[in-house]
Amino acid sequence: MAEAQNLLRAEKWDDAHAALDKALAVPGLAGEPLQEVYAAKANGYASQKDFEKGRDACQKALDAAPDSPQVRMIRNLLPRAESELAKQKTKEQTPAAEPKAPAADAKTPAAAEAQKPAAAK
Repeated sequence: MAEAQNLLRAEKWDDAHAALDKALAVPGLAGEPLQEVYAAKANGYASQKDFEKGRDACQKALDAAPDSPQVRMIRNLLPRAESELAKQKTKEQTPAAEPKAPAADAKTPAAAEAQKPAAAK
């Protein structure tokens, strides 16, 4: 777990998640130690702005030890992840604005000529 924490601090995300996944594979891992691993994964995902995986890791951490002292910290991270996910979904659903053609400006010679009545040309 210490190795994973060091990798997270160094922002070596892939290596950190691999180390945490290795910890999750330890037979019999349960309760607060399991929660600690999932909380570390949640923090890593949040730092990477992968809020969907972060939210899922938070929920697994809460499920692992719902009465631990770490629950408060994890519960604080969960709404942030959900809020960021909602922002991302809103951005994805908002269509990109079409670029507008520049309006004819009467101050340019070409625009002024175009605005003259046919008889004046």
